[in-house]
Amino acid sequence: MNRRITIYWFLIVALAACQIASAQTFQFRVQQGSTLTTAADGGAAAIAADAPGKLVLANVTATYAGANAAVVSQVVIAGPPDFAVVNAPPMPQTLFAGQGLNFGIRFQPSNGARVLALLYIHFHDTNGPRVATLNLSGTAPDFSLGYSLPPDNNFVPLGSGGTLSFPATSVNGSVTATVVIGNRGSGGGSVTGVSLAGAAFRLTNLPALPIALDPGREVRIGVVFAPRQPGNLTGTLSVTFAERTYTVQLVGGTANPEFVLAYFFPSDGNVIAVSSGATLVFPATNVNATANAVVSVGNRGGGGGYVDSISITGNNFQLSGLPPFPVFVGADQELRVGVVFQPRDIGISTGTLRIVVDGRTLVLNLNGPSAGPRFSYEVIGNGSITAFAAGAKLTLPETALRETSSLAVQIRNTGNAEGTIAGIAVTGDGFRL
Repeated sequence: MNRRITIYWFLIVALAACQIASAQTFQFRVQQGSTLTTAADGGAAAIAADAPGKLVLANVTATYAGANAAVVSQVVIAGPPDFAVVNAPPMPQTLFAGQGLNFGIRFQPSNGARVLALLYIHFHDTNGPRVATLNLSGTAPDFSLGYSLPPDNNFVPLGSGGTLSFPATSVNGSVTATVVIGNRGSGGGSVTGVSLAGAAFRLTNLPALPIALDPGREVRIGVVFAPRQPGNLTGTLSVTFAERTYTVQLVGGTANPEFVLAYFFPSDGNVIAVSSGATLVFPATNVNATANAVVSVGNRGGGGGYVDSISITGNNFQLSGLPPFPVFVGADQELRVGVVFQPRDIGISTGTLRIVVDGRTLVLNLNGPSAGPRFSYEVIGNGSITAFAAGAKLTLPETALRETSSLAVQIRNTGNAEGTIAGIAVTGDGFRL
């Protein structure tokens, strides 16, 4: 019986001690911006920063809930230097029941990891020295950037000021990089802005802003490189968070064209590949007739390029089917123009075809033999042969009345093709063939 009374006595004393302790603890109010946290002695409060290195301040009111006065001797934080007590009043401070002690907690995280610390309020009252505590948890987002490109789609990390380099791309083609914005920190944050500069670049799959990113989450957007002109092109991608902006340089170049020449005659269709400086030889063509060739300016390079102009020299040559310039020729495409040969006389005609591509000139020499008859006229007499031109005046020797005199005229074809004499006639009184 006495043993039971003793046990009950100790239980009553313990319960009474707990009631006294609970009646004499501190109550905490932690205000960070619009966020208010209340906690009892031994409770917890979370403080969130917008980014690593960003300093935030929480205002704390520690209200004494005891029945008697308490004298606070010290307010300290045990833990990493990311947390610190600021704006505390001079110590000691005497608090009566219901009175509060106001001070601040500074949180400046060095990285995005969660930071744990413990706030101590050392005080004494009628029960002797005591300690009130508040568990502190600090969080911050830690944003990261990276990208991947086809065909391997390997992830490449990007820092602010880094460069996203696109592969060589043909003019009027495109390639898309997937940009990954992730939050590897301990607290949530937001992407408040995404912008892009550079005429050859554009954004795709961009969600509505702002984009909330909880810890461990990511968002993917597309950056398209679509050059419309050849050359090395640059741009800038900017991603803005609450307290900082990441800037990424965009670099892209066009694949180089490789122009080649070829020609064929429509009569046979056989394509003949030639290099700059080669000669296009037309078949022998009758005088005043025409021969046609088709010249192809092909692009067998990886990127597109421009044919800036095509010109021709040579009296008996001319171009046909000429488009307005400049003309864009994509990879594995070609531009065709016609070259017409129309000789005006017998002989070898020469000319030059000049094709300007991307600022350099390709040359194709032209050679056209003509075919046709060429008649020559000669007077035969007195053992000699005398040439005369068409339209010349022929003089016969003085001849008596009723007598005759004559001339022998010889017509020869000195050309390289057959010719036809359609007729021979003589006019004038006293003349006959």
